[in-house]
Amino acid sequence: MTILNLIAKTLFMLSLCISITCSAIAGSKEELQESQQKFVELLPKDFKPAFTRETVIKLNAIVRRSYNVINEYDAVIEKTYSSVMQISKSEADQQKITETKQQVSVIQNLEQRSSVALSDMMSAVGVLKRSGEEHNKAILAGMIDFVKDVNQEISKKNAKMNSLLKDI
Repeated sequence: MTILNLIAKTLFMLSLCISITCSAIAGSKEELQESQQKFVELLPKDFKPAFTRETVIKLNAIVRRSYNVINEYDAVIEKTYSSVMQISKSEADQQKITETKQQVSVIQNLEQRSSVALSDMMSAVGVLKRSGEEHNKAILAGMIDFVKDVNQEISKKNAKMNSLLKDI
């Protein structure tokens, strides 16, 4: 007996076992089709949104604020960090120091806005959990992680830049 014949017989036996099992479960082909039809019809009814409309609007607004903050941060951080590194390594004139401190103040403002968004998110999560409202925990965790990550990234870079500027 060749390997191909052995594989073919094994597949045939497996398909036979599946067929017998399906027949035993459903009783007949018509019952099997009917039970499959019922199952398909139940799926749309069983689908539940991740949050209520009010909750998703509230949470998305907070996530959107964090998203806007990180986009603003991404637009200015490279130039700001480069300026901080330049003046911390060499003697810089007062005008360059003033300009750099103004750039860093923009990052500080973004850090403050991200902290407020994080605080608002944690408050909204507390309200959601106390309400007993059904919600998708995985989606909620993703939203929380995003808002936290934005805050942490900006806070770390802001602390580093302020540390470098401290002695100037």
